[in-house]
Amino acid sequence: MKVLFVVIFGLVANTAHSIENGYEVSVTDSNPPVLHVTPVGTPKYRFVGRECTLWILKKGTKMFHWNHPKEVTKMNEDGAYLEKDYAAFRKERAKISGESTPSFLDWGFYFSLDIWDSKGYGERLIVNTLAQDVMMLDPQRCTPGVPSHEDLLNLWELVGGNKIKELGIVGSRQSNTPNWLFTIDERATASLREAKLDDFLSYEGMGSQPRTVFDWAILDGRYSIKTNAWLATHEPTISKLIQHEELTPTDLEKLKQDSESVLNAAKPNSYPIVRDIESLVSSNSNISTELKKLKIWNEFISRLKVMAKEHNCSQYLEPKS
Repeated sequence: MKVLFVVIFGLVANTAHSIENGYEVSVTDSNPPVLHVTPVGTPKYRFVGRECTLWILKKGTKMFHWNHPKEVTKMNEDGAYLEKDYAAFRKERAKISGESTPSFLDWGFYFSLDIWDSKGYGERLIVNTLAQDVMMLDPQRCTPGVPSHEDLLNLWELVGGNKIKELGIVGSRQSNTPNWLFTIDERATASLREAKLDDFLSYEGMGSQPRTVFDWAILDGRYSIKTNAWLATHEPTISKLIQHEELTPTDLEKLKQDSESVLNAAKPNSYPIVRDIESLVSSNSNISTELKKLKIWNEFISRLKVMAKEHNCSQYLEPKS
């Protein structure tokens, strides 16, 4: 049985959750480990021999969560993900895992800082806009070196989710997927809404994949994109597809390049890509309807089917029932 001694210096209620004043958090790698909290200086925590500056995300920062329509509708109607939702989520995850105490990942609800990179995990998108500054663990801000996923699990086991929440830390960045993070506290999820087309049009994200015609076709199938001045200027091929207009040689060349881009990005068992194309195959969107009339579309699908068979994921190309 592990024993955790906690030593807290000068910690008071109005400081424990204060980002403005800051505090230093460290977990020694002694046996037993000791958690020190000092409400001065730059917020830091220490684990596995590393010193890590905590990550402060500013009010107004947007995060993105793809999910199934039913879940997105509920979150949109609720307008927030509250403590009762986290509790229900942890209970369900513990039930699935068979663990009485939720693990590191089972505590949290995922979001991405990239609007596109998790679109394979649901049909509709929730936008989470931070209502206040929040503080998170971030393995990317550690020295020396970035802790492994296992290191982060060890930290969670040593300190515990409740203690981390008490310190004002509302979530963590993933070690192996820097764009992805998960939240454990309602302070980080107080303002949720379903995405609108403008969210995609105005998005200027961090290293997002190129917005190919196939990305737009998937969005059109989910959000019924209507042509507008922005699309006509910045995405003329998309605008023409939506309006069933004749494509020029330049448009066809773009489609060819987009096709090559998607196929070249595919890796063995990369099911999200194949799942995206399955969405296109079964979509009733204007873009998909027009694509299916083109020779380049038929060539693309033929090559994709060969790739899917080689990667043992042909089932993801079956039309939805």
